[in-house]
Amino acid sequence: MTSYKGSSAEPHTVCLVRDDYILNAVSNKPLINVWSVQRKDQTQLRIVCPGKVTAMCVSPDGLYCVAAVAEKIHVWQLSTGNLLAVLSKHYLAVRCLKFTDDGSHFVSGADDNSVFVWPLARVTARRLDSSGCRPEPRFSWSDHVLPITDIHVGCGGTRAHVTTASRDKTVKIWDLGSGLLLCTLTFSAEVTAVVTDAADYKLFAGTSTGKIFEVNLFDEAVCRSAVSAGEHIPFTGHTGAVTCLSLSLDGATLASGSHDTTVRLWSVHSRQSIKTLHHTDSVTNVLFTLTPAAMLDVDAPRPSLPFCQLKRHLVADEENAEKRDEAQNVINVRLRGHQHSQHIWSKDCSEDIVQLQSSALAANNSDTIAQNLELAKRKNKELYLFAVNKILKV
Repeated sequence: MTSYKGSSAEPHTVCLVRDDYILNAVSNKPLINVWSVQRKDQTQLRIVCPGKVTAMCVSPDGLYCVAAVAEKIHVWQLSTGNLLAVLSKHYLAVRCLKFTDDGSHFVSGADDNSVFVWPLARVTARRLDSSGCRPEPRFSWSDHVLPITDIHVGCGGTRAHVTTASRDKTVKIWDLGSGLLLCTLTFSAEVTAVVTDAADYKLFAGTSTGKIFEVNLFDEAVCRSAVSAGEHIPFTGHTGAVTCLSLSLDGATLASGSHDTTVRLWSVHSRQSIKTLHHTDSVTNVLFTLTPAAMLDVDAPRPSLPFCQLKRHLVADEENAEKRDEAQNVINVRLRGHQHSQHIWSKDCSEDIVQLQSSALAANNSDTIAQNLELAKRKNKELYLFAVNKILKV
């Protein structure tokens, strides 16, 4: 068994960034821990957040991280650490965040009983929008009457089914393509975790009583708009509330975590517990995934890109600050050759810029405007010749 030592994790916050990094949000501090999969002995990086992170997910390609701080959703670009957007559509704490398998959308569920579907392209392009309008979700679902406890997004990209669980003892299944509610399942206890198999054939719901129920979604009764889920022969063994569920890729093994400090592996066919893993505290996250090569081979190549610190200010705000800073008047040109040698040429343009600015202030007639135009053309030609002679060496 491999373990990564650190603080306890908040529910719905443990993420795998491709096969390179593992992230988790600390449960009692505004911190995100980052481990390299190869280095198990220590935390590689600790990221300070604006507040305690209540939910987090990473896009399947590992390019974007979405984290909720109370009711606000932050979207970061992991390759640069830039904060691209802060979404504030929810008015209570966000508890669940999940990406679609194609990375085109992510789904958020909160204590305000609402579920929103966000298109990633629209959210990340917000800083390029000059209309001043905030990005809006593609769908808004508010059929639950109590806080959302878990979200599962199936396979199929924008045609997938989204399953939401709530403390109102119901599980709802939605069509991501049309936004329509397909089915409502009612249970006898609060549903705290939910998962379906890859074919959306079976649904597993963990409850606050510790029981896990299996529902055949192709059953004739389930095809109705609202039914009471059959609760015969549940998975029994947990003595505390079920906090998380995950299904193996072949759909034969179910993993469940609970407040009773155990993780149980179940045979789906027999509903029997085949293995129990004991922990020292409540289990908050569980996930089946293919084992990264770097986890087993310490000599495997290290990640090609370092993990950047996540910034706390929007990119648009930083760009505006740079535009206001007139002290940077040197143009740096960097080229990397075949021998990985870096050459830097710089041209001081401060005097030229001051000359152009002073000439623009003195532009009172057409003759002065013509002179300024000639001056700008001359400076542009100088920059062109500088690039050709010094950089391209033509």
